[in-house]
Amino acid sequence: MRPLPLLVLAAVVAAGDAPTPAGPGSSRPVTAAPAAAWQVEWGGDHRTWIVVAPGLGRTQAAWVSTSEIVEGQEAYRVAYPALAWRDADGVVHIAARGARVVGPQAFDPSGHRRWYPDSFAIHPDGRVQAQDEQPEAPIHDGRAVRTIDAAADPAAWRSRRDEVAAMAGNQG
Repeated sequence: MRPLPLLVLAAVVAAGDAPTPAGPGSSRPVTAAPAAAWQVEWGGDHRTWIVVAPGLGRTQAAWVSTSEIVEGQEAYRVAYPALAWRDADGVVHIAARGARVVGPQAFDPSGHRRWYPDSFAIHPDGRVQAQDEQPEAPIHDGRAVRTIDAAADPAAWRSRRDEVAAMAGNQG
């Protein structure tokens, strides 16, 4: 693909339609995401619970908890807060860039960051994309394997929200 000529790019920026970054958590919020919890499998061995709280406006609080499958066992790795919204195409975005990550894999023994927060895009058909905040990080494909709607099953949603928010240190 050829890059846009500088003049065309300058005209787009001057018109106020600066290109937005591509990837999960980067589109413009159009409407609120549904209050729900999604269990997502992605990146081969990652299992993530994403919980979105009800709220007013276009963005809501969300929490993320990720585990990895190690030797056939699920091992908790990290949790962090995020923001959630729905874009013009109906995709739910979970944006966690810059979030404070907690959990056993957040930092190595010398205190250096080991895990960067992942942002997610949950498509209406159940496809999920995940990408961490490192520059040039790849986008991983996955699927939502379980959804808990807060209105349809409030007890299950509250239970999952309480668990994931506690793991994230109730940040958000």
